[in-house]
Amino acid sequence: MPEKSIAIIGAGIAGLAAGCYGQMNGYRTRIFEMRNTPGGLCTSWKHGDYTFDGCIHWLVGSREGPLYEMWREVGALEGAEVVDFEPYFAYEATGGRTVTFYNDPDRLQEYLLELAPEDAATIKELAEAVRRVASAGDAAHEEVAAAWGGVSLRDFGAALKNPLLAEALAHVLRRDVSVYHFLATLAWMWRRNAGYPVGGSLAFSRRVEKRYRELGGDVTYGARVEKILVEGGRAVGVRLADGAEHRADYVVSAADGRTTIFDMLEGRYVEDKVRGYYDGELPVFKPLVYLSFGVDEGLAGGPPYLTFNLSSPLQVAGEEVGRATLRVFDFDATLAPPGKAVVTVEFESNYDYWRKLRDEDPDRYREEKDRVASAVRDELERRFPAIKNKVEAADAATPVTFERFTGNWRGSFAGWEIPPPSPAPQMEKTLPGLSNFWMAGQWVTPGGGLPGALISGRQVIQLICSEEGKAFTANQP
Repeated sequence: MPEKSIAIIGAGIAGLAAGCYGQMNGYRTRIFEMRNTPGGLCTSWKHGDYTFDGCIHWLVGSREGPLYEMWREVGALEGAEVVDFEPYFAYEATGGRTVTFYNDPDRLQEYLLELAPEDAATIKELAEAVRRVASAGDAAHEEVAAAWGGVSLRDFGAALKNPLLAEALAHVLRRDVSVYHFLATLAWMWRRNAGYPVGGSLAFSRRVEKRYRELGGDVTYGARVEKILVEGGRAVGVRLADGAEHRADYVVSAADGRTTIFDMLEGRYVEDKVRGYYDGELPVFKPLVYLSFGVDEGLAGGPPYLTFNLSSPLQVAGEEVGRATLRVFDFDATLAPPGKAVVTVEFESNYDYWRKLRDEDPDRYREEKDRVASAVRDELERRFPAIKNKVEAADAATPVTFERFTGNWRGSFAGWEIPPPSPAPQMEKTLPGLSNFWMAGQWVTPGGGLPGALISGRQVIQLICSEEGKAFTANQP
């Protein structure tokens, strides 16, 4: 019997993973990608001698465990050097006082007890939770998740007695994550299992693309899918923007969820629950203004992830921005020439403002991007006086930039956000009334992140194999 075919929409990590596992299981796959590079949101871009990275902060499963084995299956870590951090997170309050969150729970406990002895009982409880997540089995891990998964860092911090520690916990991460998520990240990093692959996000994506091609898969770039072809309630292929049609036995969309459901499928296969998500019942991760700078000066960064208060609030998109996240990429020498550095600053912003400005007044849109980049550059020069007049390259990405380059609805960088105490909804990878079709990626795996993209790409091939009554298989190079 001739091998069956799968048309995959999108060459992000979810689409590439689906392609890899499809090839491993005897399917003939072809990925259609609207851009000219793989990765989707997992990307980097060149600006002169500098490479600006737009995705990976830390990669869960970088050294051990089930996720590590999956990353190996798709070639993501093949030949890659992984950098581990200690510490990773820090928060700088107004006036320059800094709180550092060490990964090592013993060091974390000692440091925080000295900083905030009035919160001793809570600090010891936090450190013990890190130890249990890192060192105990699944049952202990689940106990910590049950205890802390429904509590946000912001609410938890507000209940502390020490004002500096309370402020730091409330704002160290830019979104309203659970205490459990934060503690688990510290635990993974302490175990050296949430490192950074040197070379950055595009190099990471290209390794997965390489693995996919070695397995016999095909990628067509510059191929925007406009319509999913359906006959008799069954997906039978895709139609591209240039009118070309490509038939397949199965279709997997790893593209933007809203575009897939309401444009490519014209909203014909959607139930009220899913429609409600896109009508605002489920929040998306708020999009970013992401500013990158190439500096003719080596910079000794502190912890790689520093949330800091600006010297004075900045008006951006009709909102007041008082704090941002700074990263100095001194841990990846491949991103800048010797003796130079890449620095990024990011903060959440208002999609509707940027979209309206871009549509109605493109010149004013560019001017506003330049104004914000200039203001942030001034902030960096106050922080690092040595870089005065040494910024050689600068790039400003708004929520509209993210939308244009990735297709992501409202420019969201990670799809659905699940603020605690809300549980993550269980989303189907199929649509009612449509057979031979599956969805993968962040719009069916709430919470965002590269592991979810990888797992969802794997799962859709498992589902296809199950439907055909064949055993799913996976192998490593």
